[in-house]
Amino acid sequence: MKKRICGLLIIFLMLTFGVILKVGSSDKMSPAVKNLIKSAQSNKTEKAITTYKNLNDEQIKEFYEYLEKNPGKLPPVYFVMVADKVYENDKDKAVFFYNFGKARAREDVMMCQDTTARQQLMMYGWIAPQTVQYMQTKSSDTQYIDNLALKIIEWDNRYNNRVSPIWACYHGISAFSEKPQLLPKEEFAKIQKQTHEDLKNMSKSIQEYKKKSKTK
Repeated sequence: MKKRICGLLIIFLMLTFGVILKVGSSDKMSPAVKNLIKSAQSNKTEKAITTYKNLNDEQIKEFYEYLEKNPGKLPPVYFVMVADKVYENDKDKAVFFYNFGKARAREDVMMCQDTTARQQLMMYGWIAPQTVQYMQTKSSDTQYIDNLALKIIEWDNRYNNRVSPIWACYHGISAFSEKPQLLPKEEFAKIQKQTHEDLKNMSKSIQEYKKKSKTK
């Protein structure tokens, strides 16, 4: 009986202090970062970007650490947005952030009924030019690319509790005149499977592209 009481007491203390620590860590978050997260969760992209631009280096670090710990709580485009800041301290992590964000964003835009929403993917390289430039220097390292692809797939599978892809549809042309619409939920599994297949073939696709470029 005593063992059982002790066991319950330990569980109670773990849960209690776990909640306290969780609340404490949230309280330590700066108001600016909280506002950024709130805007991002509400699909207020313009407001979120404005807030982000006014963050100092410490707050930006706080934000991308939040992203890393909570990959599914915000639209994946924010991984792309912070990539060049991550690059300043860790180039390879920046490459992962950029590609993980872009892969997930691709899955989301493919769920939009309005296919013009897909055009946003072509602009991502402009958002993180330093990261993209560094990534190009690693493009001949097939092992590096293969490991990157496997990590993206692993994270995509592990963090499957994610925000609705509807955020991506607000960047389509039809969103100016009507409420964005998604494809049926059943389509997502097919889209994700195709994305993973393309990631597995990423190093091969890069090498083939380089060969074609040389022949032009």
